[in-house]
Formats: sequence, structure tokens, C-alpha cells
Amino acid sequence: MISAFNKSGQFDRTYKLCFESVDQTADRVQKFLAYIKVEKNTMLRVRLSVEEVLLRWLDAFPEGTEFRLTMGSHWNRPFIVLKLWGEESNPLLIKGDEAGIWASDLLSAIGLVPVFRYVSGCNIVQVPLKRPHRNPGVTLLLCTLAGAFLGILLDLAFSADLKLLITSTVLTPLQDAFIRVLNAVSAPVMFLSVLTTVCGVGSISVTGKFGKRMVARFLLYSTLFTVVSLFLCQFFFSVPVGNAAISQGEVSGVLEFFLDVFPGDILSPFIEGDFTQLIVVALVLGNAFLIAGTKVQTLVTLVEEANTAGLVIAEWIGDLSPGFVALLIVLGIQDSTIHMLIGIWKPALLITVLSLAALGLRMLHISLRYKVPLRTLADKMKDSFLLSLRTFSVETSYTANKTCCEKRLGIGRQLTAYGLPIGLICFMPVSTVASTILTLYAAECYHIPVSLVWMVMALFLAVTLAAAGPPTAGIGILTYTVMFSRLGIPAQALTIVLAGDILMGFVIYPVNQAMLQLQLILEADGLGLLKHNILQTDQ
Repeated sequence: MISAFNKSGQFDRTYKLCFESVDQTADRVQKFLAYIKVEKNTMLRVRLSVEEVLLRWLDAFPEGTEFRLTMGSHWNRPFIVLKLWGEESNPLLIKGDEAGIWASDLLSAIGLVPVFRYVSGCNIVQVPLKRPHRNPGVTLLLCTLAGAFLGILLDLAFSADLKLLITSTVLTPLQDAFIRVLNAVSAPVMFLSVLTTVCGVGSISVTGKFGKRMVARFLLYSTLFTVVSLFLCQFFFSVPVGNAAISQGEVSGVLEFFLDVFPGDILSPFIEGDFTQLIVVALVLGNAFLIAGTKVQTLVTLVEEANTAGLVIAEWIGDLSPGFVALLIVLGIQDSTIHMLIGIWKPALLITVLSLAALGLRMLHISLRYKVPLRTLADKMKDSFLLSLRTFSVETSYTANKTCCEKRLGIGRQLTAYGLPIGLICFMPVSTVASTILTLYAAECYHIPVSLVWMVMALFLAVTLAAAGPPTAGIGILTYTVMFSRLGIPAQALTIVLAGDILMGFVIYPVNQAMLQLQLILEADGLGLLKHNILQTDQ
């Protein structure tokens, strides 16, 4: 038993359940979080979560009952675990608060709230933590510089035969291996992600007709925004046009695409790796789980745990992505395709302009409708926006978003409790625009014909995958893997959009969250949950 941190930062201690030990445990947790350099907002949220868990256990068990606190890192991933032996008592459930329970289940899927398990007479609460990361933009810059340096060095310092040997025996096989990993991982991870999201968002008994309408409006807004963006952006790309006119054949092709997403049997999508059919299977199974209810709860729990493992794998891929951008630069210098990576400025600029323009117009709409000065509205949203811009992390900025919605924008806590979790999963207008524009750029680079059917397929996949995939590092590149496989874009193009996806994190994370806050103002007003005095007050 260890009563303090050892050299590796591990901590393991047993306490007697009482008010004093609750404070001691919370202090220990805060010291551990400071030790691993966790952001202040995340530190506060985790400390409060641990205190809440222990206080609810104190209400359910006699004072003096032993519980165990374990903290540390495994495979460089920090963890905090609380264990208490006795009858099953889930401290994350509040009797009579079904919306809170449901929202917690949804947030746990993206690592924002603790997870409870009861195993062999032991109540276990695991607090999810993510490794502190360097700012992805800084990482991308360093990898870009490193790739350029190595590429120029290889080009100038080695003979042609030696360059060919290094490229063919080391660099190209590494690139091919990464692409194979993406193809192998993307199908199961996206399937589990869609299935878990459906199980969470589709809880009709909690969200009712308001929740269903909210999800529908979120998806509709993302779709319309993407359609308008595609229409405006198509003039900036030189892609071969494959039957762009709307004819009977094109309409038939669109219908054939949507009918083809239904598999002939349950196993074929998994065996053949047909991503669109896997999405349909996940949607059907998810809704079936909802109808079956508690009868399949064990199976749903298993799916959620498998999804958690899948998100960890996606995070690993996200960590590897900047390194493969450097590899791409080296290969690009050798085979004269570096212009494809340099040309990423065009889709990046288009995404930035469209996203900021949409955010500005929505802020102007809110300002005029509710008579809030535009400057005041911007000041209210500034803190959460800048935090998200700096950290690229939904986990870190969640508390700031919640505070902004409730205390600065006047959105009722009843709506925030489930509206914010739904939005973090489903409301991804900038993500859909970014994925479609970067996909269009990849089509331009590899001269892929773009037809009406192609555009409809791209739109459908972008909206569906953005809404189903959680805002977790690494999910973006898996989304492109799915889209490229269906749209006929070579897998080699994946390494091109890697840089664009990481670079666009500067826009995607903060603008998505800011637009969600504005959308929730409209939702709150429609439900009579908007506090106009708070929204209009300069604070």
C-alpha cells in the first residue's frame, strides 16, 4: 500500500468513508491532476465529480465503510478509480432524474463523466482522463518542419540510387502500413461509434418530442450548411465533371445509392467492409436495443465498453497522424507530389471563411432578434471560445461551455442538461463542411470525376459520420477512410487530408461549439427556458 506518489506517479490508498476522508480524497485527486499537468477546468470538473461520488456513497453506506482510491498511468494514459465493496450502489444515478441519467450516459461515451461498474461485489467508479497533449497545431508545425528538413536532406545529400532504396524499402512501406491500419480500424470503430450514439441520442423516453425535434434540427442545419458550402466551393476546384446534369439516369443513380446501403445479409457488411451498409446495420441495431430496453442492457453495456476501447485506438491514430504528415512531406519531395500538400491552403481558407461567415451571421441574427449588442454577445462567448481554440479539446472546454450557456446566455439548466450533450455529438456543421471540402480537394488532386450521385454520397456520408462520430482526436481520419472508400478516392489521398484535418482543428472545435451555444438560445426560447434578462445583461 502506498500513501504518497511514487516516482512513476502511482497512488493507492484505502480510506474510511466520512466527510473528512471525502475532503482528503478530493485533495489527493487535485494533487495528482496537477502532477500530470491537467488543465484547470478539467481539474475542477474531476474533483467535483469525485466529491459527488463519495458523498452519495456516504448517504448509501454506514460511516466508516472502507473505500479505495487508485490513481496513476497505464500505457501513458492517466486514470482514477474508486472502489467500494458492498451492495450495488451506483452513485452516478439520481433517483427521479432520468434526463440527468441519460445525459451522463451520453457524455460518458466521449469521456466527460465517470463510468460505474459493479463487479464481484465491488462498486467501481472510473474517472476518464486523457493524456495532456501538446497543442495539435504546434505538433503539426514541428512535424512539417521536420519532414521538410529530412526531405531536402535526403534529396541533396544522397545519390539517386540510395534515395530510391530508402524510399522503396522504408518510407513507402511505412506509408502503406499506416493506410492498412486505417482500413482495418475504421470499420469496427465507426460501427461501434454509430451504434453507441444511437443508443444514447435515441432515448425517446427521456428527450421526448422536443429532443427528437432538436436532433432533427441539428442534422438539418448541418445538411443545409454543407449543401450551400458545396455549391459555393465547387467553382474553386478543377475536378472532372461526371454527368453533372440532373437526368433520369442521375436520379436513378441516387436512388440506387440509397437502396444499395441495405445489406443482403447481416454478415456481408463486416466481411466486405462496406462502410455505408455497416452504418445502416448500426442504426437498425441501435434502435432495436432501444425498443428492447432493459432486456438487452448487458449487451448495450458491452457495446459501450467496446466503443470506449475503439476511441482509445482512434486516439492512438490521432497521435500518429502528425508523424505521417512528416512522412508524406518527405515522400512528396522525392516523387514531386509535394504540391498537393502545399495546395491544402485552398480548402483550408475556404473552410475558415465559410465557417466564420456562418458564425458571424448567426451571431448577428441572435443579436437582432433578442436585442443584444453584438459586442456584448461576443464577450459572453469569448472565454469558452478561446479555451476551445487553445486546447482543441471538448473535454477541457465542456465546463466552460456549460457555464457560458447557463450563466451568460441565460439558457435554462433543464435544457443544458441534455441539449449540450446532444449538440456535442450531433451538431457538427463545421465538421461536415470541412470533410466535404477536403474530400473535394482530394478528388481534384487525383482527378476523380464528380457527378450528382458522387456529391449526394459525399453529403450523406459527411453528415452521418460527423453526427455519429464523437469529437475525439483520431475520429476525423477514420471518417475520411470511410468516405474515400465509397467515393473512389485512392487511399494514398488520406495522408493529404491528414494535414488539413489537423490544421482545421483551429476552426472546427471552437466554431462548432460557439454555433451550438447560439442554436441552444433558439431552442431555449422555443421551450420557454430562455432567461432574457441574463442574455441581455452585459456581464
